[in-house]
Amino acid sequence: MRQFLAQRGYSEVYTYSFAKRGEGDIEVLNPVGKDRPFIRRDLSTGVETALAKNIYNASLLELEEVKIFEIGNFFFSSSEQQSVAIGVQINNKKQGVQIGDKLIKDVDDLTTLFDGKEIKKKLSGATNNFWKIVEFDFDALIKDLPEPVKYESLALTQEDIHYQTLSAYPFIVRDIAIFVPQEVTEEYIEALLKKEGGELVVRLSQFDKFQKPDETRISYGYRLVFQSFTKTLTDDEINGIMEHVTALCNAENNWQVR
Repeated sequence: MRQFLAQRGYSEVYTYSFAKRGEGDIEVLNPVGKDRPFIRRDLSTGVETALAKNIYNASLLELEEVKIFEIGNFFFSSSEQQSVAIGVQINNKKQGVQIGDKLIKDVDDLTTLFDGKEIKKKLSGATNNFWKIVEFDFDALIKDLPEPVKYESLALTQEDIHYQTLSAYPFIVRDIAIFVPQEVTEEYIEALLKKEGGELVVRLSQFDKFQKPDETRISYGYRLVFQSFTKTLTDDEINGIMEHVTALCNAENNWQVR
């Protein structure tokens, strides 16, 4: 299951087993912290919190969506159960209305590994905040397992792993939308933005592109992420860079920053 979800772009998380008041049925006699005196009664609450924390870094990591899952236990007053919670939060509003359908499809595809068992799924989330979570009973899913040959397509492969140091300082995000003649290439636009944005531009990604009928120009939207390894950036500093980038774009032949 972990390998299947990883191949679909999900990352595994481990959230707190201890819960805040109102998030659990069993109170702990000697809690590890006064803010979490109960034991959780689902995984979805923790996964929701993890989505909210991780979506903040989506632009820095060039992600249009955050996809996570957790496999773990939760507790009722008279029983303990193991379940799976799978969550998605979108960083691109245009895809927001589709995330529930995509998430259910991933779960349905997952159950084919277990001979397509019908499982009861609990879907939660907020469309206006573009996040959805599906939670289901893991114990029931693995009660009768199919033959091992069913999982051969998920065999682990050895790949080169590379690590990169992250900056300890916060990043700043700025968007820019530009009308350019249709003969101008995306490679040229991106090279110009990176060059004029300077060494503080750690990420550049396109989030929009459209052209009206009979229009000779194309509108592009780009997101620039600024970050330093030596200091905390200020809004004034980045605003100055963006003013410089805007002026240079407007100086290009028939370009217009919207």
